[in-house]
Amino acid sequence: MASASSSAEQETLPPGVLRRAIAASAMGNATEWFDYGVYAFTVSYISAAFFPGDTGSATLYALLVFAVSFVVRPLGGLVWGPLGDRLGRRQVLALTIILMAGATFCVGLVPGYDVIGFWAPLLLVLLRMIQGFSTGGEYGGAATFMAEYSRTASAVSAGVSSSSAPSAVMRSVRSWSWWWSCSPAIRSCPRGAGGSRS
Repeated sequence: MASASSSAEQETLPPGVLRRAIAASAMGNATEWFDYGVYAFTVSYISAAFFPGDTGSATLYALLVFAVSFVVRPLGGLVWGPLGDRLGRRQVLALTIILMAGATFCVGLVPGYDVIGFWAPLLLVLLRMIQGFSTGGEYGGAATFMAEYSRTASAVSAGVSSSSAPSAVMRSVRSWSWWWSCSPAIRSCPRGAGGSRS
C-alpha cells in the first residue's frame, strides 16, 4: 500500500521539482570534483607553497594531503547519511555543498609555509579533511536524493545492478595485472546506459 501511494506522489510531481532535484545533485557533484581536480592539477604549486624541503618530498606530502580527503569520506557518509534521513536530503545536501565550497575557499586563504610555518600544512590538512567529510555526505546524499525523485523503482534497481555486477567480475579477474586500468571504464558503461534511460 505504501509503494502505491509513493508512486502516486511521484507521478504528481511537477516537472520543475524534478529539474531542481537534478540541478542540485549536479551542482553538488560538480563542486566536489572541481575542487579535487584543481588540487590535483596544482599539486606542484601547493607543494612548493606549503611544504619545505626538496621538490620530491614536498610533492609527496602534498599528495598525501590530497589522499587525506579520500580517507575521511566514509566518515562523512556515516554522519551525513542518517542526518539526511532525519532532517531531509535537501537540507543536508545544501549544507554539505556549502561546507565543501567554504573549505575550498579557505584553502585559497591559507598563507604559505614561509609566512606561518608549520600552521600552513596543518591548516591545509584540516581543510582537506573538512572537504572529504562533506564530500562523503554529498556524494551519497545526492545519489539517494536522485533515487527518491526517480519516477520508477526500476531506475534505482538498474543503477544498483549496473554498479554491482561489473565490480564482482573485476574482483574475480584481479590477477591480471593490466585489467585494473580497464575496470573504471567498464563499470561506467552500464551506469551511463542506465542514466540515459531516465
